[in-house]
Amino acid sequence: MGQFVINGLFAADHIIVTLDSGSFALNGITTLTTIFNDMRQDLAKDIHLDMAIITRWNESGMQEPQDQQPEPNDFFSRFKKLFFQTPVPSPKEELAKMEQERGRQSVILSDTRSRFSSVYTVPYSPEIYDAQKHGMPISHVAPASSAGQAYRIITEKVLKWD
Repeated sequence: MGQFVINGLFAADHIIVTLDSGSFALNGITTLTTIFNDMRQDLAKDIHLDMAIITRWNESGMQEPQDQQPEPNDFFSRFKKLFFQTPVPSPKEELAKMEQERGRQSVILSDTRSRFSSVYTVPYSPEIYDAQKHGMPISHVAPASSAGQAYRIITEKVLKWD
């Protein structure tokens, strides 16, 4: 973190941290907490972590859908598919993966809640990418989407701060 970020944190009335729900989120939270603790010690300023927003959240534990590219139909692609095709997981294996993902997300959520005054999750929504492509906020592109509704709730909360 550069001097401008540290100065901004020192001058801020409220701090909102956004994190991705991916595997490295816990590392990021730990690093931020260390930085804030160092600021408390070195600058004698108590930093209040007011809000965390965890994005791309999927409470079902299922993986986010990936954009499917059409498979090429050339000789090498067909050969690879014929002899090296990845086996389709069984329902039992899928359930185990879902449970593992739910456990990982539970750890992220509980750790984040222990460090921040309030924590919000924003679900994965393909409309977010559509909004980004158009250079517009989700509130203008798809306000009724699950992500649009989550951001509206967060905005209402922030607007009530003094």
